[in-house]
Amino acid sequence: LPSSFENISFKNMVSLKMLSSDLPINETIIETIILVCVEENGNDEKSFRNVVENLSFNYAMGLFNKITKDLNKSSRDWEKKFMYVEVIDRDWDEAGGGDLKIFDTIKTIKTTCQDFNVTYEESWKMPYSVIQTNNYEKAYSNFVQDKLRQIKERKMKQSRK
Repeated sequence: LPSSFENISFKNMVSLKMLSSDLPINETIIETIILVCVEENGNDEKSFRNVVENLSFNYAMGLFNKITKDLNKSSRDWEKKFMYVEVIDRDWDEAGGGDLKIFDTIKTIKTTCQDFNVTYEESWKMPYSVIQTNNYEKAYSNFVQDKLRQIKERKMKQSRK
Protein backbone atom coordinates (compact mmCIF):
# COMPACT_ATOMS: atom_id res chain seq x y z
CA LEU A 1 0.00 0.00 0.00
CA PRO A 2 1.14 3.58 -0.54
CA SER A 3 2.41 5.44 2.52
CA SER A 4 -0.64 7.69 2.23
CA PHE A 5 -3.78 6.71 0.36
CA GLU A 6 -4.25 10.24 -0.97
CA ASN A 7 -0.81 10.29 -2.58
CA ILE A 8 -1.98 8.12 -5.44
CA SER A 9 -2.24 9.98 -8.72
CA PHE A 10 -5.31 12.00 -9.55
CA LYS A 11 -5.83 9.76 -12.59
CA ASN A 12 -5.85 6.59 -10.51
CA MET A 13 -8.19 8.14 -7.93
CA VAL A 14 -10.65 9.17 -10.64
CA SER A 15 -10.40 5.69 -12.17
CA LEU A 16 -10.92 4.12 -8.76
CA LYS A 17 -14.06 6.15 -8.12
CA MET A 18 -15.38 5.25 -11.57
CA LEU A 19 -14.90 1.48 -11.30
CA SER A 20 -18.02 -0.16 -12.63
CA SER A 21 -20.19 -2.07 -10.24
CA ASP A 22 -20.97 -4.33 -13.22
CA LEU A 23 -17.53 -5.95 -12.93
CA PRO A 24 -17.33 -9.37 -11.28
CA ILE A 25 -16.13 -9.03 -7.66
CA ASN A 26 -12.77 -10.66 -8.37
CA GLU A 27 -12.08 -8.11 -11.16
CA THR A 28 -13.20 -5.26 -8.92
CA ILE A 29 -10.77 -6.41 -6.22
CA ILE A 30 -7.88 -6.77 -8.69
CA GLU A 31 -8.51 -3.41 -10.41
CA THR A 32 -8.87 -1.62 -7.06
CA ILE A 33 -5.59 -2.99 -5.73
CA ILE A 34 -3.79 -2.16 -8.96
CA LEU A 35 -5.08 1.42 -9.11
CA VAL A 36 -4.05 2.15 -5.53
CA CYS A 37 -0.79 0.21 -5.31
CA VAL A 38 0.81 0.17 -8.76
CA GLU A 39 2.60 3.51 -8.38
CA GLU A 40 4.10 2.47 -5.05
CA ASN A 41 5.33 -0.79 -6.54
CA GLY A 42 6.75 0.55 -9.80
CA ASN A 43 4.89 1.79 -12.83
CA ASP A 44 4.86 -1.48 -14.77
CA GLU A 45 1.16 -2.25 -14.56
CA LYS A 46 1.35 -5.48 -16.54
CA SER A 47 3.84 -7.20 -14.22
CA PHE A 48 2.11 -5.75 -11.15
CA ARG A 49 -1.21 -7.11 -12.40
CA ASN A 50 0.38 -10.55 -12.54
CA VAL A 51 1.50 -10.20 -8.89
CA VAL A 52 -1.99 -9.06 -7.80
CA GLU A 53 -3.74 -11.83 -9.70
CA ASN A 54 -1.59 -14.38 -7.87
CA LEU A 55 -2.29 -13.07 -4.35
CA SER A 56 -4.18 -15.35 -2.02
CA PHE A 57 -7.87 -14.52 -1.82
CA ASN A 58 -7.65 -13.66 1.90
CA TYR A 59 -4.72 -11.29 1.38
CA ALA A 60 -6.34 -9.64 -1.66
CA MET A 61 -9.64 -9.28 0.21
CA GLY A 62 -7.84 -7.70 3.16
CA LEU A 63 -6.15 -5.17 0.88
CA PHE A 64 -9.43 -4.46 -0.89
CA ASN A 65 -11.25 -3.87 2.41
CA LYS A 66 -8.49 -1.52 3.64
CA ILE A 67 -8.55 0.42 0.37
CA THR A 68 -12.35 0.67 0.42
CA LYS A 69 -12.29 1.89 4.03
CA ASP A 70 -9.60 4.49 3.21
CA LEU A 71 -11.45 5.63 0.07
CA ASN A 72 -14.70 6.10 2.00
CA LYS A 73 -12.90 8.01 4.77
CA SER A 74 -11.12 10.22 2.26
CA SER A 75 -14.38 10.96 0.43
CA ARG A 76 -16.16 11.83 3.68
CA ASP A 77 -13.30 14.05 4.88
CA TRP A 78 -13.09 16.02 1.63
CA GLU A 79 -16.87 16.25 1.41
CA LYS A 80 -17.02 17.77 4.91
CA LYS A 81 -14.34 20.32 4.03
CA PHE A 82 -16.03 21.36 0.81
CA MET A 83 -19.50 21.48 2.39
CA TYR A 84 -18.16 23.91 5.00
CA VAL A 85 -17.18 26.40 2.31
CA GLU A 86 -20.10 25.80 -0.04
CA VAL A 87 -21.68 29.01 -1.26
CA ILE A 88 -25.41 28.51 -1.68
CA ASP A 89 -26.95 30.47 -4.54
CA ARG A 90 -30.57 29.64 -5.21
CA ASP A 91 -30.51 31.49 -8.55
CA TRP A 92 -27.50 29.43 -9.64
CA ASP A 93 -29.30 26.24 -8.63
CA GLU A 94 -32.50 27.30 -10.38
CA ALA A 95 -30.57 28.06 -13.57
CA GLY A 96 -29.10 24.55 -13.51
CA GLY A 97 -25.62 25.45 -12.27
CA GLY A 98 -25.43 22.18 -10.38
CA ASP A 99 -25.55 20.31 -13.69
CA LEU A 100 -22.04 21.62 -14.41
CA LYS A 101 -20.70 18.99 -12.00
CA ILE A 102 -20.35 16.67 -14.97
CA PHE A 103 -17.39 18.83 -16.00
CA ASP A 104 -15.64 18.75 -12.60
CA THR A 105 -12.84 16.43 -13.71
CA ILE A 106 -11.91 18.36 -16.84
CA LYS A 107 -12.21 21.65 -14.97
CA THR A 108 -9.89 20.27 -12.30
CA ILE A 109 -7.35 19.21 -14.92
CA LYS A 110 -7.50 22.59 -16.66
CA THR A 111 -7.10 24.43 -13.36
CA THR A 112 -4.22 22.17 -12.30
CA CYS A 113 -2.40 22.82 -15.58
CA GLN A 114 -2.77 26.58 -15.07
CA ASP A 115 -2.07 26.71 -11.34
CA PHE A 116 1.01 24.48 -11.40
CA ASN A 117 2.19 25.25 -14.94
CA VAL A 118 2.19 21.57 -15.89
CA THR A 119 1.09 19.68 -18.98
CA TYR A 120 -2.14 17.76 -19.29
CA GLU A 121 -0.30 14.47 -18.78
CA GLU A 122 1.61 15.78 -15.75
CA SER A 123 -1.59 17.02 -14.12
CA TRP A 124 -3.07 13.51 -14.22
CA LYS A 125 0.02 12.17 -12.42
CA MET A 126 -0.09 14.67 -9.56
CA PRO A 127 -1.02 13.35 -6.11
CA TYR A 128 -4.74 13.40 -5.38
CA SER A 129 -4.13 15.23 -2.09
CA VAL A 130 -2.37 18.10 -3.90
CA ILE A 131 -5.20 18.42 -6.42
CA GLN A 132 -7.86 18.37 -3.71
CA THR A 133 -5.99 20.84 -1.51
CA ASN A 134 -5.65 23.21 -4.46
CA ASN A 135 -9.39 22.91 -5.18
CA TYR A 136 -10.20 23.41 -1.51
CA GLU A 137 -8.06 26.56 -1.37
CA LYS A 138 -10.00 27.98 -4.31
CA ALA A 139 -13.35 27.02 -2.78
CA TYR A 140 -12.32 28.53 0.56
CA SER A 141 -11.19 31.72 -1.16
CA ASN A 142 -14.56 31.98 -2.96
CA PHE A 143 -16.31 31.36 0.35
CA VAL A 144 -14.40 34.20 2.04
CA GLN A 145 -15.04 36.52 -0.91
CA ASP A 146 -18.76 35.78 -0.72
CA LYS A 147 -18.80 36.48 3.03
CA LEU A 148 -16.89 39.71 2.40
CA ARG A 149 -19.46 40.70 -0.23
CA GLN A 150 -22.28 40.04 2.23
CA ILE A 151 -20.59 42.12 4.93
CA LYS A 152 -20.03 45.04 2.54
CA GLU A 153 -23.62 44.86 1.29
CA ARG A 154 -24.90 44.87 4.87
CA LYS A 155 -22.74 47.89 5.75
CA MET A 156 -23.89 49.75 2.64
CA LYS A 157 -27.54 49.11 3.50
CA GLN A 158 -26.96 50.29 7.09
CA SER A 159 -25.21 53.45 5.93
CA ARG A 160 -28.12 54.27 3.58
CA LYS A 161 -30.60 54.13 6.46
